[in-house]
Amino acid sequence: MNNAVLSGVIASPPQLRYTHDGKSISEFLLSFQNASKSAAFKQIKCVGFGKLAELIAQLDPDQAVVLVGSINITNNGVKTKVTEFKINALDVVSTPLSINSISLVGRAGRDPEVKYFESGTSKTSCSLAVRRTADQTDWFDLEAWDRKAEVMSNYVRKGGLIGINGQLKFEEWTDKQTNELRSKPVILVTELELLGSKKEQEQEDF
Repeated sequence: MNNAVLSGVIASPPQLRYTHDGKSISEFLLSFQNASKSAAFKQIKCVGFGKLAELIAQLDPDQAVVLVGSINITNNGVKTKVTEFKINALDVVSTPLSINSISLVGRAGRDPEVKYFESGTSKTSCSLAVRRTADQTDWFDLEAWDRKAEVMSNYVRKGGLIGINGQLKFEEWTDKQTNELRSKPVILVTELELLGSKKEQEQEDF
């Protein structure tokens, strides 16, 4: 499962194009509130298809919208991930809403890694594989804090089936070799559910 709802402002003029077989595709950048302590605004590429693409092409920059769809993450090289929001439905609103929600069901790609801080807080990181199609998988980086971090570190193991609710954020850093600014999508986990049996987890092979 891969369901997402995101609200924000259209940050670039929608671009409408057609495939060789006549299918319409519209793309634009959405400025949304990042799920981080700074709550800074970030941008994500959004894509719509078919009749929805025709509707998107008529929208203007700075228009506030609410998008319903899924987050797709494609590896484009060793250090680069291309993140897209595939739009299934769209609502135009008068002002941006504080909506940043994503629900995923998939299997842990590795055992969780936990870090403890002098302040007493803890953070656990893990990867999650979510099937997009029979031959395509979206890989998400998960981040959980405090009590949820403890649950993730204690009970989630590689191959385990889990469901999460969370918020999308982008982490940024400067590449020490190239001095270029890089970013990656991270899901800040707000709810975690352990799914499947231990036997199923052991039999699953990535």
